[in-house]
Amino acid sequence: MDTLNSAILRWATLFAVILNVLFNYSYVKIFSQASMGEVSARYPSLFTPSGYAFSIWELIYISFIFYCIIQLQRSRLPKKLYNQVSLPLLLSNLLAGLWIWVYTNEMLLLSVVIILALLFLSIEMFIVTGKAARQSKHSWWLQFPFSLFFGWLSVAFLANLSVFVAEQQGKGNPMLAFIMLAIAGLAAIIVSFRFKNAVYPAVIAWATIAIASARKNDHTDIAYGALAISIVSIIMVIIAVLQLRNLKRQREQ
Repeated sequence: MDTLNSAILRWATLFAVILNVLFNYSYVKIFSQASMGEVSARYPSLFTPSGYAFSIWELIYISFIFYCIIQLQRSRLPKKLYNQVSLPLLLSNLLAGLWIWVYTNEMLLLSVVIILALLFLSIEMFIVTGKAARQSKHSWWLQFPFSLFFGWLSVAFLANLSVFVAEQQGKGNPMLAFIMLAIAGLAAIIVSFRFKNAVYPAVIAWATIAIASARKNDHTDIAYGALAISIVSIIMVIIAVLQLRNLKRQREQ
């Protein structure tokens, strides 16, 4: 990629992240729309976590902004890596803004399609940054924002799909909730083992604890199932941390 075009793309990515943050925090007030939480509450989805879980977006956005600032510093550029990540990160922020508008206008099927596209973009960025971290001297922090994003979008996709199904059926589906919890737990195990990543299962643990909190009064069976998945995820976090420590020792030998 041409140096000038590369620099323009990276600046555009930073602006896209900032604009997305501003849009997220001002959309409801500007357009007098229901918030995402209010929309979710209208449907009897049993996979939707307690509202506090969504505060993870603040950490995701902060880490994205930090990453975008770092990528602009020439002295720290692994150029090929940043060029590979810039476009999908730019597209992700544009799609995230579109998703908010679609979801709060209750176009639920379209919102599922958009968040699925976001999930694929998050996987691409996760793999690219993870490969760079493993094969070079780039710090593991490079993958941190994208591990957070990938982990949360994995849960968000399932939650969005659950809301759509609840709309179609007019009621919550306990079996679907258990299936989705199993998928989330399996994803935590696979990603942790395959990529030696501790952040992804930590996000799954965060989300499933919040699901347990949301269901503790009306579906205790789902709450216990969510707690079980959170415990498995926390175990995977510990295993991944130990794997990374061993890997670091091997590199230093």
